[in-house]
Amino acid sequence: MADLVQFLDFNFTAWIPELVQITLILILGLIINRVIIRSVASLQQRENADRRAIRQIGLIARYIIFFLVTLSTFSVAGLTPNVLLTSLGIAGIAAGFAAQDLLSNILNGIFLIFENTINVNDVVKIGDTYGIVRLVKLRSTEIRTFDNNIVNIPNSLLAKSNVVNMTSGSRYSMTTITVKLAYEADYDAVMVMMRDIVSRSEGVIVNALHGIKFEITNIGERYHGLNLIVYFFVDAQNEPWIRTTVHKDIVEKLVEENVPFHRDSPK
Repeated sequence: MADLVQFLDFNFTAWIPELVQITLILILGLIINRVIIRSVASLQQRENADRRAIRQIGLIARYIIFFLVTLSTFSVAGLTPNVLLTSLGIAGIAAGFAAQDLLSNILNGIFLIFENTINVNDVVKIGDTYGIVRLVKLRSTEIRTFDNNIVNIPNSLLAKSNVVNMTSGSRYSMTTITVKLAYEADYDAVMVMMRDIVSRSEGVIVNALHGIKFEITNIGERYHGLNLIVYFFVDAQNEPWIRTTVHKDIVEKLVEENVPFHRDSPK
């Protein structure tokens, strides 16, 4: 307790040199922080610059400067680890646990950035969250769902989750529509109708690299019918709305043509 008592026995005159040093450290820290901010802004204006990586590297540099300034300030003030532990007590232990979680989020954020797992504007599905990557930060990743909610996912949790990246940097993502048809349906004719509707729909991408494909699967052994699934590419950021419109148009056309849908109950 002697160190703590000496620390609390504050003498302003005796502390003038230390206060001057602390002030200079803080000013230097602020200057370096300002230089980093301006440098990041300048680098982001360059053509073909990876703005996301530059921004995150700038954040890492600012965190490091903050840590060094804090450490230097404590050192000048004569705060040894024993004094800090005595002064903070249980609060210090709690802060240690919080720092552990913070460090885990930051490290996983760095891995996400440099491994290029997901990028801003990618369409992803993470657990029950389906939407567009809005921002990849050091501590967390922001996802904007298609109903305009913002979901903030800690990077440590993201690293443990199954991440489905629908686009991987592309503007387009694949989507599917399934119709359940009776066995007696003319599947070839139905595929022609579905292909025509899909290819003419706004927001659907059809070219040499992005085609329309079909798959037929069983509904189930106890049912008398088959699933006809169409795969096609769409503008990723509007996928739910495009798929809904195409699905509606397909169903309306099949009803108009009296195509027999599967309606049997399990046998």
